[in-house]
Amino acid sequence: MISHALVAGAVSADEVSAGPTPSAPADVEVELEVEAEVGVEMGAGGMEEREDEASVDPEPTNATAGEETPDEIVITGFRTGLLRDDPSAFATTIDLDEYQGEHRSLEDVLSQVVGVQIRRFGGPGERSEISIRGFAPSQVVVTLDGVRLNSVRGSGVDLSNIPVELLQSVEVLRGGGAIGEGSGAMGGVLRLETRRPGQATEARVTAGGASFKTANVSLFAGSPSEIVDWGLGYNFFRTDGDYEFQRPLFVFVDEGNVPLPLDPPSATRINNESEKHSLTLSLGRELGNWGYLFANQNLLFTSRGEPGLDRAVSGSNAGQQAFAHSREFGSISQLRWEEIDLGLADIESRVSLSYRFKRNRFKDPAPAANPAQPIDVSYDDSTGDLTWTAHWEGEGLGAQHTITGEFETFRDALDASDRASRDRWDVALSLRDRLGFLEDKLQVIPALRFDWNEDFGDNWLPSLGLVIHPLPWLRIKSNADRAFRIPSFEELYLPDQGFISGNPNLEPEESWNVDAGFEILIAEAFPFRDIRFEAVYFYSAIENSIIWVYRSPTRIGPVNSGDATSQGVELGLSLGITSYVTLSANHTELDATSDETGNRLPGRPERETNARIEVADRGVWKLVGELQRTGSITVSRDDSFTMPARSVWNMSAALNFAEVIRPMASALRLSRLWLSFRVDNIGDVSVRDARSFPQPGRSFGLTLEAGW
Repeated sequence: MISHALVAGAVSADEVSAGPTPSAPADVEVELEVEAEVGVEMGAGGMEEREDEASVDPEPTNATAGEETPDEIVITGFRTGLLRDDPSAFATTIDLDEYQGEHRSLEDVLSQVVGVQIRRFGGPGERSEISIRGFAPSQVVVTLDGVRLNSVRGSGVDLSNIPVELLQSVEVLRGGGAIGEGSGAMGGVLRLETRRPGQATEARVTAGGASFKTANVSLFAGSPSEIVDWGLGYNFFRTDGDYEFQRPLFVFVDEGNVPLPLDPPSATRINNESEKHSLTLSLGRELGNWGYLFANQNLLFTSRGEPGLDRAVSGSNAGQQAFAHSREFGSISQLRWEEIDLGLADIESRVSLSYRFKRNRFKDPAPAANPAQPIDVSYDDSTGDLTWTAHWEGEGLGAQHTITGEFETFRDALDASDRASRDRWDVALSLRDRLGFLEDKLQVIPALRFDWNEDFGDNWLPSLGLVIHPLPWLRIKSNADRAFRIPSFEELYLPDQGFISGNPNLEPEESWNVDAGFEILIAEAFPFRDIRFEAVYFYSAIENSIIWVYRSPTRIGPVNSGDATSQGVELGLSLGITSYVTLSANHTELDATSDETGNRLPGRPERETNARIEVADRGVWKLVGELQRTGSITVSRDDSFTMPARSVWNMSAALNFAEVIRPMASALRLSRLWLSFRVDNIGDVSVRDARSFPQPGRSFGLTLEAGW
């Protein structure tokens, strides 16, 4: 018997080789200021699911002279299951093994992706969120192994809680992803895949230290087998986080640009320690003709201080919260039955059952804003989800069809100590067809999704994609779709605290998204190799955008602020020069404004440029230099305060000692032993993505990565 393995990590033309405190006052101020598979692409392209077939040259045996009898070989391995087919999406897929020896976090990797901005609310261990094409983090869906991480409580997903060492690949879909993910996918989708065993047993260990007494240890082991495929990973992170930062300089425009210096001009981040533990377990079982049964469990525990805002006050503590602390426990459980052959017209299907749970407790015995009113709140939020997906490929009506249908139902629930419990049901149906014409040189992708929410009723989400592949090295794509986001429980039902409350009259946010662009892919043009150039224009018309504002001189709350427009251009280029040098660069130009006032939307940089050069003897040593140029960022709704543009340089150097001591490494079965040194923010620039959350200056890191 020969079984087939579909390995995680799609390879496509889109591949790149290469907190605010939980207390109400801090949350509100942040919102006010920030607003916050082996699949080879064939023909016109798109991530298509394909299987690797094992082929074995039979060897002669003594059984029958002159005859060859093939041995029975069983090949197993984890699969990704049935992926949603998004051939017209503008996407970036990252194989994280390409970053070996670079001491990277998930935020570092994502910050290099075109169209993406990472909003950091401090240094290592502190909250960070993703923004795509100018949409707020709450308008971007993040999934882990297909399970949605966005909380019903609201705001974006905290990326600092996701250890990159336990991930295999990252995929960023830029633009509306509502057909696949429903509510919240207005700006796009971030898909994360945890590390799993491939075709052979493997083990890897990563250990490192960095500035501010930061330590990180990660372990992973996995193996495929005839009985059960398994993968087990663990990550430990700890930091004191006591870095020095420059105080902001406030300028009063109405008073003739009079500056207001703060005393002292610099301060130290206090109460910023953080400790995190992450565990992931994956199990899989081949069921022959009945498909593949897969289960995984992800656990997270976080304990960290919450220094909060650098307030506009004088004093050595800069108005930070000296005693605030939060603890969080998270669990993601999933059971998935993949590649089910129903025996009906070549229909393949998948069933997934998942449960996401998060418990958080926040305490502050003496809040900086009002020391006489201690805070002690806790909440549990959860989502249970059942999804059935069916996939069919065939010919009809003069075209090649790839049809994907999906049914999904889930329940969101919130239980908190300071408010009434809430829950709501959602049911969704979606259907997508990919029609291929002219030998797949032309693809048309119509899709429709129906969403019903218990509180907000029906939503119909149409989508249309187009792919033209006139030449082997040129691909032209365009998309038009509708997306939406229903208000979170925090926005709707935050208890009235005198100066802040929720708004039960909120309407869902909506947007119409359009993009168009082209990609050029050339394998070799001496002396260059792997040339890729991408140019995309995008436009989004946003309706009923939800923001936190002063609803009266003394009260803050969320409102539907009216309409807004986000448009811009994305440019990306990557190429290799001989086999030693790789260059990549991208640029995003963004114009995100309120239709009512004409002011820029807070928290969005007007432009961002990333550049990277890698000089390496692959598998032996590498030198990497990076530049991130971020344009000015408006952090107030009236355009009265803007963070200035900045340029940040990073560099790293790494050596694979397994190649230096090859005989010893072979005896130890050591495939790699990378020792890397990294310097971030070489110029020691004062960096802030939001006015009141400082980030560290120059920092250093040393990491050892071993693999067997």
